[in-house]
Amino acid sequence: GNSTIFIQDCPNWQPGQSVVITTTEVKDARDFNRNEEKIIASVKKTSISSTVCAVTFTTPLSYTHYGGFEYQAEVALLSRNILIQGDATNSEPTDVTPVSCTYGTSTSTYPCENTFLTGFGVHVMVATTATIGRFSGVELYRAGQTNVRGRYPIHFHLLGELTAANKFWVYDASVHRSYYRCFTIHGTWGNSLANGVTIKNSVGFDSIGHCFYGSEDGVEENHSIHYNFAAHVHPLGPFWQTSYGISTGGYSTGSQNFASQFTATIRSNANLTLADDVSASPFYFTNAYSSIVGNAASGGWAGFSFPGLPYPKGAYLSVTNLSPKNRPTLLFQGNSAHSTGFWHQFAAGVYFGGNLVTLADNVTTTYTAGRFQPGRDTCADPTYGSRSKSNSCPGAQKLWNKIFDTKVFLANVGLQSWGDRSELSRFEVHDVGLATSVFGEVWIDGMVVNCRSGNRPTLLSGCPSTSNPSQCNIRDTVFFKTFAGFQFYDTAQSHLISNSKFSNCRANHAQCLGGTCDLDVWRYLTHSDRYTPGLMQATKNITYSNIDVSRLIVPSTAITFRNSVAGKCSSWRDEDGTVTSYFPGERTNIGSTWAGPDWWRLNSRCISNTDNWFCPMAAADTTVSFQLHWDVGKEAQIPGTYCANGGATLPCPAGVNITHFGRSEANAFPVAVMPRVTGPIIGTQGGWFVRFLTGAPKVVTFTHMQIDHEDLVHLAIPYPTGTTFQIYAQAPPSCSSSSIAVCRHNFRPVANEAAVRSSWGDAYYYNSATKLLHIRLVNVDSFPNTRFGNTSGYNTVWSQTSTFSQYFARGGMRLLKSGVENWSVVIESSCTGNCALVPGAAVPAAMPITKGICSALPTIANSLPGTCAVNSQQGTKCVPVCKSGFTGTLTATCASPGWTVTGSCV
Repeated sequence: GNSTIFIQDCPNWQPGQSVVITTTEVKDARDFNRNEEKIIASVKKTSISSTVCAVTFTTPLSYTHYGGFEYQAEVALLSRNILIQGDATNSEPTDVTPVSCTYGTSTSTYPCENTFLTGFGVHVMVATTATIGRFSGVELYRAGQTNVRGRYPIHFHLLGELTAANKFWVYDASVHRSYYRCFTIHGTWGNSLANGVTIKNSVGFDSIGHCFYGSEDGVEENHSIHYNFAAHVHPLGPFWQTSYGISTGGYSTGSQNFASQFTATIRSNANLTLADDVSASPFYFTNAYSSIVGNAASGGWAGFSFPGLPYPKGAYLSVTNLSPKNRPTLLFQGNSAHSTGFWHQFAAGVYFGGNLVTLADNVTTTYTAGRFQPGRDTCADPTYGSRSKSNSCPGAQKLWNKIFDTKVFLANVGLQSWGDRSELSRFEVHDVGLATSVFGEVWIDGMVVNCRSGNRPTLLSGCPSTSNPSQCNIRDTVFFKTFAGFQFYDTAQSHLISNSKFSNCRANHAQCLGGTCDLDVWRYLTHSDRYTPGLMQATKNITYSNIDVSRLIVPSTAITFRNSVAGKCSSWRDEDGTVTSYFPGERTNIGSTWAGPDWWRLNSRCISNTDNWFCPMAAADTTVSFQLHWDVGKEAQIPGTYCANGGATLPCPAGVNITHFGRSEANAFPVAVMPRVTGPIIGTQGGWFVRFLTGAPKVVTFTHMQIDHEDLVHLAIPYPTGTTFQIYAQAPPSCSSSSIAVCRHNFRPVANEAAVRSSWGDAYYYNSATKLLHIRLVNVDSFPNTRFGNTSGYNTVWSQTSTFSQYFARGGMRLLKSGVENWSVVIESSCTGNCALVPGAAVPAAMPITKGICSALPTIANSLPGTCAVNSQQGTKCVPVCKSGFTGTLTATCASPGWTVTGSCV
């Protein structure tokens, strides 16, 4: 190998000093260690650039370390002028064989749970605020004592609240060959960022357990972790269980499955003092509220790990007014991670997830590294989710975890978050299985996805069965078999993606095992009949370079699953037509062909392939979603008897057909026992015909409504002649706890269909000639205090204002917030049991909706909405309202070509 490398800097390194050159493989472990420690022979400037130097070593390199334009191996200096080291004879662990174990997995290997447990090295502790703890230019070697709490190389211990600046810091330090962690902040927090601990320009390498242990008990906040490097981190305990994952949601060891979202629950013991070391990572924070900037991570279960710690632990178990997992990132910017997230399909370069719990004895901890609900509920008020305030974060207090300018390469997932809210700006990934997997309300802006680079990692990551890959564990083969750019989830999410680019996404990439990979540029989940999508995703300004167009937008399951409810409801809105080249510059709807030939076909300009419709959207076209509960008895048997989560293992029969006005009922959308309905309201058709196949139930309930207040959702439902109705909106069950609350708002009958369409959704009309009940659905979960008013005389006026839509909006895009289950619209009929079938009832003729008859609503200071798309049947009812906190009366009138608005908000 080469003895000289070129680095993008000219540091003051000296001959005789030690450096480490990191691996650029997918796997990093003791038995597959491609990190190399070398002694410097010389450092010289080059003619390439004034900032590029040549470093020559005393011996040649043994492995390839990639340095392409996409990413490069790091080189870190291990030597410092001040050396603190453990004894060469007595510090080293004596239980170092075997280096790896197979645990019945044929030829694939894992870190062993019963070796490397006896290291006993030096440790340095700062334990009182009466002193000053400052370290600069210090090297610790053979440090830390395995599984001994508090015996860490450099340890800020139980200092409590720090109120003065510049007292506790570490600059330019090095910890390597550590038997337990590298740098630890424990029971210490700054009352401001300026007064917290600073760890900067420091190196941790070859560590057992978490290396930069930035938050041990969950109370640690307001620290600065800047421009550090950590690599080659080793787990403790039964790591193979965390690596496999489990196939059920019971959080027990169970049968193992690499692809499960869940992992085994691990309990601390003599060989695993702290349960979360089973997923040891270079950087670790139980509380994210610190400044984490410019750090580089290599190896470990995840590069940057933020486990879910619901309550403080250890010395701070008595703290009842803090939920560490709900603290947001104070600043996370300019970090990188690689050769990590290898051991489990959902492990990642940056990972928010898991659940760390202290048991009743106040000593034993348990940890599951995988998905755990409730997830991270980031909140401005740190008391929400704590023992003293267990409820979820209210709307005004909600914050987003923000990730800036971060790069991940050579990982299963770039960023994985099981939390509720995230924002990723300028997020860059190369050579990953999946760019991100994020839950909740998420905005990703300026993402760069380079599916595959010029790097050629070792085939099968060291598994010796290269001639027969089936003998290797899937985690050894998955990188070389499958990858995707971005994956939309299947339920209860809001994802906005803007200004992002996908490159080098080709199924025949040279890294692919056998010459071909299973590739999806965009993937949406279609495996489930139980978990199903509403209106969840929108994109804007998407670009590509060197991609397989045939694999641009792909369902996650094969065509044999085409009856899945998730598959039929799948769609997203491409705000400017840049996802495909079909309709550039036009708002485009992408919807599933699995729902039949008509459901997602908006107009004659639509283009389809095997799985998707691509349709330009007119001004009056929109997408809505709700749940239509037509057989609550069968619903109660989900998933035991009906509608499985994955695979056609259980029946999920349909009992309702929905047809667009003016179209053939033969092409209806079938509503299954899992009653999700997601689909387009087509402006030229104007509504949906809803036929219950065995007659309308006596009670029909609509919940989870995602319906924009600007949109007209007109339903026509067959009922026999003579049927009478009670139709009402019902507040959540909690409303009944108040004796003065008005919990029901009754709808009124009106004279014709037009009156229903021009109403604000609390009117109905039964046409005895056509035998059709006409209603208009609107969101009903925006009323204050979860009620419609009170019996003392106050009642919220049912209007556009009272049912005003709530949005998740970023980057010129917006999605309706998911409808709340407990608010509902109920139709009670006079039928006994199911109503009789109405064979003569037919799909109504089209009733076109005209939107945009007036230009944009003039801006009035402190008012909502700023623009208004108008339904012609509503006339001048599109009225602006004052923002919360302002009062006034606004009047809007519409006369071609535009609006006139008078009034003010003060």
